[in-house]
Amino acid sequence: ELAPGTLMLASVRTIKEFEVELMLPNGYKAFLPITEVSSKLNEMIKAKMESDEDGSELSAIPSLKDLFYSGQFVCCVLKKVNKEKHDRIEVSLKSELVNRNLTIQSLAPNMFVHGHIMSSEEHGLIVSFGGTAFTGFLPYTEVSAQAPVVGQPVLCRVASLGARTTDARGVKATKGANHGAAQTYIHSSVQAEGTRSGHPYSCLCADD
Repeated sequence: ELAPGTLMLASVRTIKEFEVELMLPNGYKAFLPITEVSSKLNEMIKAKMESDEDGSELSAIPSLKDLFYSGQFVCCVLKKVNKEKHDRIEVSLKSELVNRNLTIQSLAPNMFVHGHIMSSEEHGLIVSFGGTAFTGFLPYTEVSAQAPVVGQPVLCRVASLGARTTDARGVKATKGANHGAAQTYIHSSVQAEGTRSGHPYSCLCADD
């Protein structure tokens, strides 16, 4: 039975104006409301609504078709199962929920981590992983021709780790578009809290 708080890997099926339809394991269908994509996107939506009311101008917020594509894999957390709407399953991609137990001590190079674009700078993008203790820096040289936009969820590969403090540049990340580019060798010393549901791993099996 599906329980709220469960971390899952889903694939994008249909993208609508205000929600994304996802496919979960075992044939389950789920819905991602636009308000559950990222906390940054919510801030942008709120600011846009306020600017429309007072007559000021702000740049348009990205549409869901700008943020997702059909067949895309995403890490999500189950929010609720609405029994009144024929067991409608709603999920969230908010980094603070997906990474609720993530600490910088549990990160390691080549680990894949879910986050969202918080802001853009001259040489790259600042990635939020949901908390305030640390963020990531994604250089423009490590992204595809079309860089992610602010508010967009991304799956990043940890390239290096900075000081384990509240430094805003604690993690240097690369976009995880090519999962085959990274290999993580798992052995008996890996702690359970260092692994995350939905994160891809390339493993090397070796004899004892």
